[in-house]
Amino acid sequence: MANPKKMRIEVVERTGPCFYEYKAGDKWDVTGLKTPEGGFCGAAYHTLFPVLFALNFGAKYPFMKDVDSLDTVVCPDGGYVRFKAKRME
Repeated sequence: MANPKKMRIEVVERTGPCFYEYKAGDKWDVTGLKTPEGGFCGAAYHTLFPVLFALNFGAKYPFMKDVDSLDTVVCPDGGYVRFKAKRME
């Protein structure tokens, strides 16, 4: 198994309601596949998990400006919050 990678989840934009009141610029650092500390929206994490999994094991997104990130992950509750997941190492 690969060493867990340091990654960052960031809110890129919010265009509507959000129960957790996330706003653009909010950031959480995670290591490997651990959930962010302090609680995190389960629906949003469920959507982010495949991206975090892929990044943790070395995936690259060649169609992104930064190949070590994906910034098109949207909240499944209406799509009002868009997240970016980035491998930091």
